Amino acid sequence: MVKTDNETVDKFAQLIENLPSDSFLSIDLTEDQKQYWHQMRKSSIFVAKAFRTQFSPKESLEASRFEQFCEQQGLDPIKQKSLIAVAKHYKILWEVVQLGEDYVMVFHFLLPCILELWSQDKSNKKAVLLQRFIWEISQKEYTFNSPEDLFCEILIEDTDLLFKDCLKPYYDVSIYESKKIINILKKLFINYNPLNKTPFNFEDPPKNSEQNLKDFTHYIKNQQMTYSWKELTIFSCCILMIFEPNWRNRNLIKKLIEYGKSVIELSSISFTAFRKRESPTWKKLHSYQWMNGERLYGCEKGGTYCKP
Repeated sequence: MVKTDNETVDKFAQLIENLPSDSFLSIDLTEDQKQYWHQMRKSSIFVAKAFRTQFSPKESLEASRFEQFCEQQGLDPIKQKSLIAVAKHYKILWEVVQLGEDYVMVFHFLLPCILELWSQDKSNKKAVLLQRFIWEISQKEYTFNSPEDLFCEILIEDTDLLFKDCLKPYYDVSIYESKKIINILKKLFINYNPLNKTPFNFEDPPKNSEQNLKDFTHYIKNQQMTYSWKELTIFSCCILMIFEPNWRNRNLIKKLIEYGKSVIELSSISFTAFRKRESPTWKKLHSYQWMNGERLYGCEKGGTYCKP
């Protein structure tokens, strides 16, 4: 079992509740961007509260108190569920980082060699996709001196990168595309087994493998996504657990499986949220775009976007 002292839990929780970073407020944000920042900060404060409950010796009692607090704040049950799921996801991720930070450091050191090897096979579409993902992070220095340092950077990236989307001249958030990608990720983790030679399976069912990869690549390209330290951490640990038997750590394998289950849980909550109807405590989710700092929402007719 991976243990964490109260001081470390509090350090992480304080970091979470102060995201997105204050530095964004020093730039010339539009009103929509400021509103988005405050919305994200409010959610982060709730996630931090939920995160603390995950480490409490009286977890059930604290979770019940957190739910009561959310109800008092007028949060919809699906929002409460998502906050708890994110907090649980972070806890498991922290446990993975504790057990696997050494692997991440080694894998990052080997990235230039791996990229060189992949570049020699242009016909391997999966390798080309991974190259696109990994190249940028391979250029970064590994400056972390401890698992805590790495996890803090992951927490910052996880929220700040999401906020940075609104700073782009154009960024599209399509419910339809999001559903497809979430479903692909869900399938990958459903089929994940660190003791198999094929940990992430695009072959279920085989006839959809090629289309899944195309959808995933298209999404990566259009969303201008790159690998962050979180993805590299999970990927590094998964790969080394499979291809380096001498490095195998049963606790890490267990945590990687738990991590996969947490991704599946978050995916399921997302699909429920997409389907949920408007209510006094819930605003129905719609596709939206960021256009030069303005947030435009999908209209019911014609597939156009406009201000609410």
